[in-house]
Amino acid sequence: MSLTAALRGFVVVLCWFAGIHSQTWGVEYASKHICAFKGSTVEISCTYTYPPRISYKKTVVQREFWYAKLKDKNPLDLREDPDYAGRVTYRCSEQSCSLRISGLRLNDFAEYKFRFETNQPDGSFTGKPGVSLTVTDLQVLSQRKRECQSYPCALFELTCHSSCVLPHSSYVWYINGEIITAGSQQKYSTYLYAADSVSCAVRGHESFHSPAVCPRVQVIRSGLELVCHSSCFPRHHLSFVWFMNGQEVQGETSDYYRKPVSPEASYSCSYQGHRSPEVYAPKSVSVSMSLTEIMEGSSVTLTCSCDANPPAKFRWYKNNQTLLLEDQSLILRSVQRSDSRKFHCVAENELGELASDQVFINVEYPPETSSVSVSPSAEVLEGSSVTLTCSSDANPAAKYTWFKDNRTLLSEDKVHFSSIRSEHSGNYSCKSENKHGQSSSTPLLLDVQYPPRIPSVSVSVFGKISKGSSVTLTCSSDANPAANFSWYKKDEDSPKASGPNWTISDFRAEHSGFYYCEAENRRGSLNSSLHLIETETGSWKSAATAKTTFAVLLFVFIPAFLWIRKNRRVTEQQEKRAANRTQLNTSPDINSPSAETEAAEEQLELHYSSIHLSENQEECLYPNIRRNPKPRQRPEDNSVEYSAVGFKKSAEAKKTTEAEHSEDFAFYSTVNKVSS
Repeated sequence: MSLTAALRGFVVVLCWFAGIHSQTWGVEYASKHICAFKGSTVEISCTYTYPPRISYKKTVVQREFWYAKLKDKNPLDLREDPDYAGRVTYRCSEQSCSLRISGLRLNDFAEYKFRFETNQPDGSFTGKPGVSLTVTDLQVLSQRKRECQSYPCALFELTCHSSCVLPHSSYVWYINGEIITAGSQQKYSTYLYAADSVSCAVRGHESFHSPAVCPRVQVIRSGLELVCHSSCFPRHHLSFVWFMNGQEVQGETSDYYRKPVSPEASYSCSYQGHRSPEVYAPKSVSVSMSLTEIMEGSSVTLTCSCDANPPAKFRWYKNNQTLLLEDQSLILRSVQRSDSRKFHCVAENELGELASDQVFINVEYPPETSSVSVSPSAEVLEGSSVTLTCSSDANPAAKYTWFKDNRTLLSEDKVHFSSIRSEHSGNYSCKSENKHGQSSSTPLLLDVQYPPRIPSVSVSVFGKISKGSSVTLTCSSDANPAANFSWYKKDEDSPKASGPNWTISDFRAEHSGFYYCEAENRRGSLNSSLHLIETETGSWKSAATAKTTFAVLLFVFIPAFLWIRKNRRVTEQQEKRAANRTQLNTSPDINSPSAETEAAEEQLELHYSSIHLSENQEECLYPNIRRNPKPRQRPEDNSVEYSAVGFKKSAEAKKTTEAEHSEDFAFYSTVNKVSS
């Protein structure tokens, strides 16, 4: 194989592996942690990868930006964040992007993440975790080693101190504003005089040097007293002036401040015109959060700030319990709902300490574990008071919607029945919902129990029952739990049968009578109404006897009543005729209307009635008396039928034996007109 072919194959293999790598989504940062000086400029850079095509669709990057906060649950572009206005620039090229922040502030301490968005569905990616940026400033710390023989002078060990580690840094030292070429380390030892001033800086960042510490006089705390001190000269044989809240304190000329120290006051001292800065205990201590809305799984940074001199140190507390972190910022990564607690910080320096107000970390999440509970939890009885409660774990609190048998019922967290009824039985479920999502409970069966309703009885045979035939009685009743049934005959204590159906296979005369069923469950019992069942024979004879007795009694009195009434009317008619004859004798006209009236009145006013008795055993044995209209009499007919009584058998009675037919009879009463 030639060298050219081998190299060509090597290039192909490299391209193939590069193609595989480019199929992944990713962000890689040049550095994970950066420490920068207050007032300086920092640059954070990254590279990113993405699949060039997905399902034959070319991937196009549509947006790329950096962020440190969320707004309305969405990343907030630093260029749109008012805290970074005019201080942020991006430099982005193909699959790389850098962030530049100028004029760094102490509160720029945060975690910075890069995000890019493409034209692919779900084609957005954020590099997590991001880059942690710490902003610090420099201070010169001094330690007196020994006094000089020539007054005032001393040997000091100086340290250029910062709040974060600056590895492999070279330092620049200044005395009275001049660079000391001999010093390039973080620590430097030299002799200092009263008129000397010292400061330091990191090489390459000389414009961000520390404040000068000498010959500036400073107030320090020594036990319970304040001391006017300068590390550049000894304290003895000097005269000092003390100030409290900017006003000179009379009578205090020693380097020690002898009066009680108030944590609410500020103090300073002066020597030969050199006045120290004011020192005071921390004040205006507060906690700020990087997020206003904290979702479960997100990260949030708490920052403690205060006004204090000398600078304060910080301690953090969670629910008033000390955390093992002494830093200005507290970072909570991937917060959980259990982190929903109260946090506060304490700022402390040599003159005192002060605690901030508590801030509540409110971790929000969608509803989970929705459930339905019933109170009371025992069996539900009709008429009792019942409450259904929907509950879920959610933040913010969920709103609830109730469903019965998959139909919307109402929107409350509870459903209350002051007096529950059987129709309230069914499957109840609820839906919990807040702005982050929703959750539905499993249905709960509400089973309302009640005693039997009024039982109903039905008979398999309609009407009278033939001897020897089979008949089935059926009892039914609405009850929960289901009822048990027992059959009874009137005036008998022992049940005849049990169960909803009772069959008498060989019906006999002794089976005739009134029956009822009893429905019973553990909630109560109830009887049906009486139900009469009879054989055909017994029913007809009883009815015929009753009809005969009634007919005999009826026709003893009717003829007598009609005869008395007829005699009374005949007497009245005779008196009227006598009066009419007197009038006719005085009138020659025999064709006058009065003569016609007399002829009409000679006809007796007769009333007719008929009585019909039915043999149907279910009909009441009462006569139906109807008044017939007056018949038109023939002059030659002196015999008039006044009443007739007939007994008619029902359709079933016509099927009886010939002997029974002999009992079918009728009574007739006649009244003959007697001429006077």
